[in-house]
Amino acid sequence: MYLIGGCLYYFIPVYINTEVQNAVITKMAFVAAVDAATGAKVAVGADSSQAYYAISGGVVPVELGYAEREKKVKALFTDVGYSLVHPTAINANVEIQVGNSTYVDETQWTTVQTTINDFVQNYCQKYGATEVYYWSTSDGKMNFGVLVAAGGVVKLYYMTIQARQV
Repeated sequence: MYLIGGCLYYFIPVYINTEVQNAVITKMAFVAAVDAATGAKVAVGADSSQAYYAISGGVVPVELGYAEREKKVKALFTDVGYSLVHPTAINANVEIQVGNSTYVDETQWTTVQTTINDFVQNYCQKYGATEVYYWSTSDGKMNFGVLVAAGGVVKLYYMTIQARQV
């Protein structure tokens, strides 16, 4: 029995036995969720999460893959007029990481938006950038930066979004 959102539910996994090459395998077929207060409301799903959303009337959250998350993040720059440049190499005298966020599921999107909006306001707009440099790493990090030259020193202000589970 679980208390979720102020309501009591219990979950019943339903298993089936199948014979495969002279062996019996037991696997879960589906999960039933029952409103524990009345017992009158019942729903099923492929797993407990889907059963809960079915009984509560909620919408199952859609999990985006890396490519879709990358597209959403890039759009936060391009939708406000910045050109994204994907260089083969970036050379600066000083590299300063000014933002860091994680975006491996949709519950983190609001934090990512705030991190990017802060970067745009405090670095892109402040230094009059029209281009934002974008590069990614093999471990799923997306980096966005602007180059600023002052007093003969080139500084790279950049932020990182961890967009792939490591």
